[in-house]
Amino acid sequence: MSALFTKILQISFLLLLPLLFVFPEQTAAQDCRYWHKIVGVKHIKTAPQVDESDPRQMIEGIACLLQLEDDYSKGTYSGATHFAVSQELPQATVNVTALYYISRLFEQSASYANGVVLVGEDGRWNSKSTIKTAYMSYRKWFEVVRKIGIEEARRRKLDPLEGMNVRWY
Repeated sequence: MSALFTKILQISFLLLLPLLFVFPEQTAAQDCRYWHKIVGVKHIKTAPQVDESDPRQMIEGIACLLQLEDDYSKGTYSGATHFAVSQELPQATVNVTALYYISRLFEQSASYANGVVLVGEDGRWNSKSTIKTAYMSYRKWFEVVRKIGIEEARRRKLDPLEGMNVRWY
């Protein structure tokens, strides 16, 4: 009986060992708390660490950030993104910050925008219609990025706002 019990323990350990190394990474990658917290979702106090340079985690992060279209609370990023911008810009909301962060991840820099402000065709900043149009465009862009991958999308210089009457400030 003791030998059988020992054998069962050994087999159980061998079967569970890979989960100790694989499962935490998968949990962190599938958990939106990191991505939501980074753009200012208030109710999130703790979040697992994520490797933002990992294309798989980036894809999952973009999917998480695209969930925030209706969050008009104060975001964590705001204002000008370059010292050369002297104009005072409005406080960005979580939904605008989420799109800004998606582009920052994709571009691997903040050089695509002078500020965390979406400008509509009428020149208005961060209007509800501009934000709605931007989210529609980012979702369409993301469908392509999911199919071809981040690296190929970067190589092709795909722009989430291409063809839209919306641009970053």
